[in-house]
Amino acid sequence: MRVYVFFLLFGLWTSVRWRGTREQRRKKDCGGCYMEQIGEGGGGGHHHGRFRHRGQEYDEYVPRRKIHGQRCVDFYSSAIRHVTTRLLHRNTPYGWHVEPHPYYSKDMLPAAQTPFNPSTALCTQWVNTSFHPDSRSGHTRVPLMNLKWAPNGRRLLCSTGRGEFLLFNGHSFGLEVKTVAHEDHRPCRAITWGNNSNLIISGDDAGMVKLWLSNFVLVAVYNSHHRTVREITWAPLEGKFCTCGQDGSARVWDTNAVGTNPQQVREEVKLEGHGGDVVSVDWHPFHSLILTGSQDRDCRLWDPRTASRGSIAALQGHAQSVNCVRWNPSGTTLLSASKDCTVKLWDIRMVQEIASYEAHSKSVERVEWHPQVPDLFVSAGADGNLMYWLVDAYEVSQGQGGFLHIIHETAMVENAHDRFRDAANPVNAIAWDPLGGLLASCSSEVKYWHRNKPGAMEEKERGEEDDVFDMAGQL
Repeated sequence: MRVYVFFLLFGLWTSVRWRGTREQRRKKDCGGCYMEQIGEGGGGGHHHGRFRHRGQEYDEYVPRRKIHGQRCVDFYSSAIRHVTTRLLHRNTPYGWHVEPHPYYSKDMLPAAQTPFNPSTALCTQWVNTSFHPDSRSGHTRVPLMNLKWAPNGRRLLCSTGRGEFLLFNGHSFGLEVKTVAHEDHRPCRAITWGNNSNLIISGDDAGMVKLWLSNFVLVAVYNSHHRTVREITWAPLEGKFCTCGQDGSARVWDTNAVGTNPQQVREEVKLEGHGGDVVSVDWHPFHSLILTGSQDRDCRLWDPRTASRGSIAALQGHAQSVNCVRWNPSGTTLLSASKDCTVKLWDIRMVQEIASYEAHSKSVERVEWHPQVPDLFVSAGADGNLMYWLVDAYEVSQGQGGFLHIIHETAMVENAHDRFRDAANPVNAIAWDPLGGLLASCSSEVKYWHRNKPGAMEEKERGEEDDVFDMAGQL
């Protein structure tokens, strides 16, 4: 027993003395400095490995800079919260209220479950940025032409000015697949991803249209004779699709007419009547009705079954060429964006303009309805701004001709993509994820925008630092 106690005390004495000797040796080697462990790339002066030395004048403890983390994105938490609380009855004027503090982010519901407050669906908080592999260094700027979300919202497909496909992860936002889709580096401006068939269609500047499986296996090739394919849209049941291009026409194709020889596949219907390039096309959500927009400043409605007799109606009101047209999910109204810096809302039941939204300083390139909130849409312009609009919330300058001039947006992301050579980077395309909780925009990179966390605006007004990267940081 005495021997055991002796060896125990001797071991403790040896360890204490060895530790003190090591500290003395370290101070001697470092010239009387003490060390603070930091991450790679930090610190200056002389340092050993991953340690930075500070002088002994620091008598008090100086807290280290907070390590910022990645912005959180509620892909499924809001849906799970809705499922677990959908039977609870809230005795509040607004049905469901979330306290304005980041801690209560877990109580947020999907935007579709808060129709009394559509502002909860505004995606103005930057989340992350995805780059083309050749653009990350900053020496080369590869233009990103278009983007579409997968039906499940887990992947984002992007087409480039080199005819490539980039597939980004919808959770980590990292690049998963890079492949050449169109030969000879032909720009791919038009892509679409089917919700039911899970098929991908792309079109390039040579007029070639390709049909792909979701794993990028080529199924069919079509020669559209468009010279340049500007946009592609699926029919409601996805048995057919429609393309438009620089030849001034739109064409309807059958996905069952599969062939590897481009000359063997012909269009079923050709929609002719525009006096300029047809730059945008959109199929009605549940009817056999096609909407087209052209550089002749007109929007036209077509029934593909009677297309040989011309269009059903022409919507005229823009001062310059139309860049984008979109049906509302309800199918009764539609939007048109133009180079005259306006977005116009039309009612097809009266075949007339309802309202005009004027806030962009340059051409409005894209417009998209929110997939879950029917009265909310976002517009993207050549001025680099993203603007959110509510159909029923507006400030009116003066009504003329029976419609409203709306001059104030609900929310705005100014210079969504960094300026280049003192000029704004135009936004080429925007896309909502299927749940409507995330918005992706592309220029020379892809940026993701998410709903604000509770209390974010109050923190901004108080000037408090957010515990996330700023927009200049890279994850």
